[in-house]
Amino acid sequence: GINIFDTSPSFGSGENSLGRASQFNKSVSFSTKFVPTGLQRKNAMKKSLAASMRELGAESIDFYCIQSPANVERWTAELIPLMDEGLIRFAGVANHSLSQIIRAQNVLEEAGKSLGFVQNHYSLLSHEEKDDGIIQWCKDNGVLFMSYMVLEQGALTRRYSSQSPFDPASFRGKTYTPKVLRALRPLKLLMRKIAEE
Repeated sequence: GINIFDTSPSFGSGENSLGRASQFNKSVSFSTKFVPTGLQRKNAMKKSLAASMRELGAESIDFYCIQSPANVERWTAELIPLMDEGLIRFAGVANHSLSQIIRAQNVLEEAGKSLGFVQNHYSLLSHEEKDDGIIQWCKDNGVLFMSYMVLEQGALTRRYSSQSPFDPASFRGKTYTPKVLRALRPLKLLMRKIAEE
């Protein structure tokens, strides 16, 4: 029943793998992103979108967002012609603060458009979005809040523990050390209890 898959060109070969896996299932929707680097020229977003559509085997993208808040006004404005051409259904922003989200919304509203979604990190361990008012703003404005890393890259699952840690050389291993995983044990036990009930 899962039919929305989130990816990005910055995730490595994810787009290509998802495209191949879903080639015979056209009911699948994709969420992918444009990654501003600060070095791109005009039409960089359109070229990136075209490459993503090619990799995913899609004629349009349901959820397309700007992955970081670099130069909010410039990149948000580049979403507008892509929406007009029907290449993207819902435009969004990711990893933006509330003030940056509002700035993006203002740019779109001037063109008669609106943000479709906001995608930020949100979990039991990281819920600044709620505390900063982003989720409430999304509710008030009819904008979907799409969370990512809800299981903290596996740290909130049974798979990893202080006895079965992440590779210490990996990003996850440096973030979720055995000490941190030990501190998470009471929360994970409570989550397990709730799941079993």
